[in-house]
Amino acid sequence: MNLNEAWEGLAHYEHGHDFDDELHPEVKEKKIAVENSPEMKRSVGIYADMTKKFTGEGVPEDLFTLFKQVKEGILAYNVAVAKLKLVRLEKEKRVDAEEMREETQIADRARKFAHDALIDSLNALSRMCYRTGVDNTWRSMIGSQREDVTTWAQEVVDEVRR
Repeated sequence: MNLNEAWEGLAHYEHGHDFDDELHPEVKEKKIAVENSPEMKRSVGIYADMTKKFTGEGVPEDLFTLFKQVKEGILAYNVAVAKLKLVRLEKEKRVDAEEMREETQIADRARKFAHDALIDSLNALSRMCYRTGVDNTWRSMIGSQREDVTTWAQEVVDEVRR
């Protein structure tokens, strides 16, 4: 599976499962409001600008490769989050939730590892931009806190899924 197929398949990760089907109507309304929020548009705008900057003609190979790693990191992080959600849903269905504890811990460690890798990729791309004289203000626009990167990565994937 190539990266584009993975992006397309993320909405229905794991046997056609779509988490949106399990949302209560009030939660779906809030999700729609968030998807149309200025913050969401800002996150998607940052990603769109990065795509133009790092995939166009004449882009140094280093920057192109690092941006590809960021894209892969966004995908890997969101897949890890989806897997963790699946494990937690399965845990709720089981009578003996303790048996799912280890599986939940493994999924959560995988999510954290993917998150750390995404942050490292963003930082590496930003450093390379700085060294080569390419504008890297996008990095501060994403934010420096883990939660900022989480929000940005999830909003980018949510937009791609739409």
